[in-house]
Amino acid sequence: MYAIVTTGGKQYKVAKGDVIDVEKLDAQPGDKVSLDVLMLNDGKNTVVDAAALAEKKVTAEVVDEIIVLASADMEGYAADLLARRGILPTPGSASSGAPRVRIVRGGGERADSVWAGLQAIEGSQGVVLIHDA
Repeated sequence: MYAIVTTGGKQYKVAKGDVIDVEKLDAQPGDKVSLDVLMLNDGKNTVVDAAALAEKKVTAEVVDEIIVLASADMEGYAADLLARRGILPTPGSASSGAPRVRIVRGGGERADSVWAGLQAIEGSQGVVLIHDA
């Protein structure tokens, strides 16, 4: 199942558990926001009728920190990719309303990189998402 949602003048394809980077969101880390649904697909049927979708919403939570893992030789590349999306590594906390973004050096093996990312988390977190491509 997936939906096409709209926020900040842009459209996004989302499914349960997805993490998306949106602009122009008037919310603080930890806030839950409702996104308008433009299309809904349950795997068999696609709904695009505005009246049928009028009361459908996708609920999302604003994250407060993003940790990007990169090998030593890929740290600059990771920083460039983030910068192209308008995401710049930020020291300190997420008190400005934007998520804190850090690039952390990964390890020699994937498990080492995941461990490095988990070790970089400060405090207790309710949710940790790991994307291992």
